[in-house]
Amino acid sequence: MKKKNIMSFILLLILSFSLIGCNLKDDYILQTKEDTDEKPSADKVNEVFESDKMKELMDKLKSNPKEISDKVNEVDSDTTRVMKELNDKADELTDELNNADFEGKSEDIKNKFDDISNKLDEIKDNVDEAKDRADTFKDPIDKKQVTDTVDEFRSHMNNLERAIDRIATTR
Repeated sequence: MKKKNIMSFILLLILSFSLIGCNLKDDYILQTKEDTDEKPSADKVNEVFESDKMKELMDKLKSNPKEISDKVNEVDSDTTRVMKELNDKADELTDELNNADFEGKSEDIKNKFDDISNKLDEIKDNVDEAKDRADTFKDPIDKKQVTDTVDEFRSHMNNLERAIDRIATTR
């Protein structure tokens, strides 16, 4: 019974597709277009290259690179000239700075630096001396004696507490 039902369902499905108009084939067809553009002939190409506009363009292309290169060469020569002048002036300034005495003030500045370095040396020596004194300083308190005194004091306190406890119990 089941086989009949399955078979009838498949047949019903195929019948319904055929009644609706559905084909189980591919519904698309590939179409190719033919090239309809004209291929330029040699005469047309020659005509274009011989036209006045093309000749003007070719003349511009031939003359402009030369003009551009001439201008670039002018700019390059100006740049190198300016750089040489700047280098010469910088050399002159460094020579003048090296030879300048700052109107006699360089000796004063040098003397002040020497004085400052001498004072810094003195301060360094004083610091070193203070460190040496701190290292050699003896502690005036004898730690062993202090601990012995504390121990004696505690033992006396314990003895007093015991004595007070005995007095309190005897009353």
